[in-house]
Amino acid sequence: ASLSKAKFRQVLEEEEAEGLILLEESIQTGTQQIDQLSQKANDTAFHAAAKAEAAATRATKTSVAVESKNRAVLASLNASASRAVATLEASVTAAEARLESSRQAVDLLEREIELKSQQVNELQSKVETYEASTESRFDKQNALLRSWVAGFFALSATVLTLRHVYAHATHMASPDAQRKVLAILWMVPIYASTSWAAIVWPKLCDELALISSFYEA
Repeated sequence: ASLSKAKFRQVLEEEEAEGLILLEESIQTGTQQIDQLSQKANDTAFHAAAKAEAAATRATKTSVAVESKNRAVLASLNASASRAVATLEASVTAAEARLESSRQAVDLLEREIELKSQQVNELQSKVETYEASTESRFDKQNALLRSWVAGFFALSATVLTLRHVYAHATHMASPDAQRKVLAILWMVPIYASTSWAAIVWPKLCDELALISSFYEA
């Protein structure tokens, strides 16, 4: 029995030793695994930090590039705005100059129109004066022509009538009848002379008509 107890103890001790060995091996294996995991975690963290740093660097470069582009765009916009303002001011100045030139041209044209109007009025006045003088001259010529024509016929009628009067006066075959004939014949030169005088002097028409009416009465 003591021998079996001793074996049992020996077996237990061996098993305990083997267990301790296994435990130590398990612990070492776990420690190694933990170290490996820690190393992997450190490597992962290092890579993540490197990637984050690279991303931050790229973000910084991108922001710098964007800012530089924004500055360039802003400078371009300012330059374009300045050019546009300068062009607009030049256009406004040119338009004002053209407007002033147009106003001067309009003023000059108005002066020319006024001068032409004065010339036209003067010419129209001269034309009216010429027309009046021409009409007056034509009236005088017409009146002279009428007076000459009327005078010619009045003189012809008077001459013929006086010839008849002379014939009757020198041959009084029937004095009573011939005196009445002579009185009628004298109406021709009286009417002819008064009519011709009325044509030559129209204002004396009424007075001359009195003479012929007086003789007729």
